[in-house]
Amino acid sequence: VDVASYKTVVSRPSDRGGILISGSMDWRPNQQGLRWFLTDVLPLLARQASPDEFTVRVAGRMTTELQQELAGYPGVIAVPNPKDMRDELARARIVVAPILASSGTRLRILEAWAAGRPVVTTPAGAFGLDYRDGDEIVCATEPPDFTAAILRVLRGDDIWRHVRDRALARVAQYDWNHICDEIEKSHARALR
Repeated sequence: VDVASYKTVVSRPSDRGGILISGSMDWRPNQQGLRWFLTDVLPLLARQASPDEFTVRVAGRMTTELQQELAGYPGVIAVPNPKDMRDELARARIVVAPILASSGTRLRILEAWAAGRPVVTTPAGAFGLDYRDGDEIVCATEPPDFTAAILRVLRGDDIWRHVRDRALARVAQYDWNHICDEIEKSHARALR
């Protein structure tokens, strides 16, 4: 991730209770995770928090059908094909990555870290990242635990700040400049 391109987002104030779910919603694993969140987590969240305490924004590539489906959920706003995800990250108090199973990179988590937005995800969502649960990221698997984690980070300024600060420090190792420096050092050692 290009950490410098997110610097301006870090200091921008977020929307009160803003939850962002981002990603390519035309990719099956993201659809599965989103539907799990909508059917298993959102009802618990709605029962445990007042309607004005949170808003869920789902931002990314998506079909018209998905936009219409999302409109049927109270407190959920579809943001199809945003021009710049940094605007959505700036609005978010936290980023939620409901990933049940997948492979590949976790760019949305790295972007959230670089933007200074705490992340709540599943262990599958954090797979492959260097993290400690409760430090750089908060992980939970079952819907009640996932809901509790979201509310804990949304409501708790101390944990919000702790996770944000640890994530901002951790994301430096995923910065393109750092990665390029490490590649150059590796090649220099190999060529000696």
